[in-house]
Amino acid sequence: MRVLITGHTGFKGSWLTLLLAEMGHEVHGYSLREETESLYRQAQIADFLKSSTYGDIRNQETFKNAILSIKPDVLIHMAAQAFVLEGYLKPIETFETNFTGTLNVLRFAQEHELRAVLIVTTDKVYKIIDGNHKYKESDYLGGSDPYSASKVAADVAAQSIAKLSEKSVISIARAGNVVGGGDYGSNRIIPDLFRAAATGTRAVIRNPGAIRPWQHVLDCLYGYWRIIENSLENSKSEIWNIGPSDNLKVSVSQICESFQRYFSLDNLIEVSKFNSPQETNYLRLDSSKIYSQLGWRNRLGTEQSLAWTFDWYKDYLAGNSAQSLTLKQINEYLQL
Repeated sequence: MRVLITGHTGFKGSWLTLLLAEMGHEVHGYSLREETESLYRQAQIADFLKSSTYGDIRNQETFKNAILSIKPDVLIHMAAQAFVLEGYLKPIETFETNFTGTLNVLRFAQEHELRAVLIVTTDKVYKIIDGNHKYKESDYLGGSDPYSASKVAADVAAQSIAKLSEKSVISIARAGNVVGGGDYGSNRIIPDLFRAAATGTRAVIRNPGAIRPWQHVLDCLYGYWRIIENSLENSKSEIWNIGPSDNLKVSVSQICESFQRYFSLDNLIEVSKFNSPQETNYLRLDSSKIYSQLGWRNRLGTEQSLAWTFDWYKDYLAGNSAQSLTLKQINEYLQL
């Protein structure tokens, strides 16, 4: 299968490139250039790509030329401004990237009749309901911050165009927070903990009581691929939640405690004294649809997901190759 990934130089894009390459697919990428400190660079992800095009997803001409050159069967759209706090700092740019960029993907997928398209949005598109609510695909949408709102706009646009599409099957994936080795994103809990441990500083935690649908990046990405397979088999555009199948309610503070125990560290964290921008305190997904209809399940429970992530960072600090560590975990995962 010839697959084009937008956002392939990012954390999830790097893992997805290696996963699909190991599964025997021809992988192409379209993205901004990688960050200096990134899994893409550390693991030499470019070695596993058939082609890599550097460009802004908002640039119609550059993206159109990439589509014409690659002629992909499948497109997985992950290119985005993916940080909630960055959205507050750059709201217009966030909307342009997440909404306008998605429109470009949808436009050219239609024009060139790609067989299947997956638009990756987020669990943060849902309108917040007080209490311990687990969000279903049919729940109302309603992002309040710029990042979430821009993803809602992209999600609704994809739903609308999917209904009009006669050639391409357009599906939507809403996934939550992922963990895994090689993530260096700012204001993400495990990267912040890793940086603090590596530099002998303390990680500043914004919301220690927040509960998120944590899952290993490989479980999430394999869920994306199951959706693609289903799209090709059934030619039906659908929306899918991808969240952990266990019932553990794991908070940010519990992840911090696990990290400190694993690395035998004390006093690694401090709680921010400043008022942080509004974020949802409790967020969990009802993923029963993908469980029952596609047979997808998390192969790694929450504790195992954290252990795999901590192992990756520990072994990388010990001098092991980022590429070999990532490939080792991918192959172990595929054998589970």
